[in-house]
Amino acid sequence: DPQKVGQTAALTQYEGASEGFSVGVPPAWTALSADQRPTQEEIDEALGDNPTFAPYLEAMAGEDSLIKFMAVDPGADPQLPTNLNIVVESPPAGFTREQYFDASNAQIDQLLPTASVEADHVSLPAGEALHLSYEHRQAGFPVAVDQYVLFEGGTGYTLTFTTLPDERSRRTAALGRGAASREAE
Repeated sequence: DPQKVGQTAALTQYEGASEGFSVGVPPAWTALSADQRPTQEEIDEALGDNPTFAPYLEAMAGEDSLIKFMAVDPGADPQLPTNLNIVVESPPAGFTREQYFDASNAQIDQLLPTASVEADHVSLPAGEALHLSYEHRQAGFPVAVDQYVLFEGGTGYTLTFTTLPDERSRRTAALGRGAASREAE
């Protein structure tokens, strides 16, 4: 299990110590961290009766994986559970925050050319972030995605929250609390 570092009624705080971040997720969610590579048993437990995220969780188990944290809501729609993942990467030396934001936005445009992406800058405890919001189809299902891209100390952090579009508005408050608590240290 990832390192729990705090808990309130609304959020459980986890720390990715080796990657320099902390994040808050609802207490009922199942969380896995690359700090302690998940075993096949932990992956199976996190998946429950839904294999939708097997490729992501198994990819996180690899030492070269950029996915450093994943949390899944076991009470969400079993077709596509609501989830959060964090990707951590080190771009080439000399990259600026704006270059990283531009590259992140361009990557979404390249991967999902038909998605209508709303982009804006927001302030999080860790600093200025690029917030990307869009919908697309994944594994045949419509999904709603909110991403927060941070670039601090030469490291890029991308926090991706995914849910079904009809659950997005119901989860807006939890997403806002989670986004507000996300920090690159």
